[in-house]
Amino acid sequence: MRKRWPLLLAAVVLAGLVLAIPSIRDILWGMLRDEPLHEGWPLRYWLRALRTGDAPARERAALALGELGPVSPEVLPALTAALGDEAYTVRRNAAQALGRIGPPARETGPALIQALQDPDARVRWAVARAVGQVQPDAAAAVPALMTLARNERDGPTRDAAITSLGKFGPAAEPAIPVLVDALKVPPNYDSNPGEAARGALREIGPAAIPALIAACKQANPRTRAGAAQALGDMGEPARAAIPFLRALLEDREATVRVRAAEGLWKLDGQLEDVVPVLAAALQGSDGEAKADALVALGNIGPKAGAAVDSLQGCLKDKNELIRRTAAQTLAKIGPPAQAALPALEAVSREDEELDVRRAAAAAIEAIRTAR
Repeated sequence: MRKRWPLLLAAVVLAGLVLAIPSIRDILWGMLRDEPLHEGWPLRYWLRALRTGDAPARERAALALGELGPVSPEVLPALTAALGDEAYTVRRNAAQALGRIGPPARETGPALIQALQDPDARVRWAVARAVGQVQPDAAAAVPALMTLARNERDGPTRDAAITSLGKFGPAAEPAIPVLVDALKVPPNYDSNPGEAARGALREIGPAAIPALIAACKQANPRTRAGAAQALGDMGEPARAAIPFLRALLEDREATVRVRAAEGLWKLDGQLEDVVPVLAAALQGSDGEAKADALVALGNIGPKAGAAVDSLQGCLKDKNELIRRTAAQTLAKIGPPAQAALPALEAVSREDEELDVRRAAAAAIEAIRTAR
C-alpha cells in the first residue's frame, strides 16, 4: 500500500498542474456543462479569451462569440464591454459580432449608440452597420445615425449610417431631410452616399414621397436625378410624382433626363416619351448619362427597339465599358435589334478588347436564337 502513495501523489500533482492550465480547465468545464463549441473550443474559452487574452486573442474571441450567438447570459455583456477595449480591432470585431447576432442583441443598443462616437472611423463603420442590424430603440438610434450621416467625414462610415437608417423603415421618417440632402453627394472610389440614401428612402416608404417630389425642383442636378430615381423605385405609391418626372424629361442636365425617363417607365410603363430621351442620351457627351441610359434600355428590353440605331453608335465609343454595355443591351432587346447584327459582327471580330468581342458575340447569338 505504501508503494502506491508516491503514484497517487504524482497523479494529484499532475492533475493540479493540468487544471492550472486555463485552456484545459475551459475544455473540461465546457464538457461538463455541454457548452457549444466554435473551432473546437467551448464557450467558456472564448469568454475568458475576450476578457484576459492578448489583442489577437480578444479579436478572435469577439468574432467567435458573434458566431455562437446569445447562447449564454454572459455573451452580450462580454461583447458590450469589448466595445470599450483599448484595441480598435477588438472594438470593431465586437460591433460586428453584435450586428451578426442582430435583434436578439437589442439590450446592447445604448452601448452601440454610444460607440457611434468612437474615435476610430473603422470602429464607427462597424458600429453604424451593427445599429441597423440590431435595430435598438428607434427614438434613440435614429437621431444618432442622422448625426453621423450628416457630419461623418469617412465615406464608408457615412454610407453605413445612411443604410442603417433605412433598416428602421417608417420609424426613420425624421431622417428624410438628411437622406434627401445626401442625394447630391457624388460617389467616389469607396463611397456612394446617393445610392445608399435612395435605398434608405425606399425602405422608409411612402412618407418620403412628398420630400422627393419637392427635391425634383432643387437646384442641384444630382439631387434632382437621385429624387427621380428614388421615386421610380417607390412603385405604385409614387404615381402622384408622374407629372413631376415628366417635367424633368426637359431638364437641362442629361443625367436628370435619363433618371426621370427611367422612373417614369417604372411608374406608368409608357415608353412613347421615355425611349427617345434615353436614345438621345446615347448620342451626347455625358458619360454618366450614357451609361445610365444603356442600363435603362437593357431593363426595358425588347420594347426599346427604337433605340437600336443609337445603340449601334455606342459600339464605336472610345470607352470600353460603354461598348461592352451597348452590346449587352442589344442582347437584352433581342430580335428587335436585328438591324444591329452587321455592326455587332464587326465588333466581334475587330474590337481591341476581348470582353467587348465576347459581349458582341453573345448579343449576336441572343438576337438570332430568339427569332
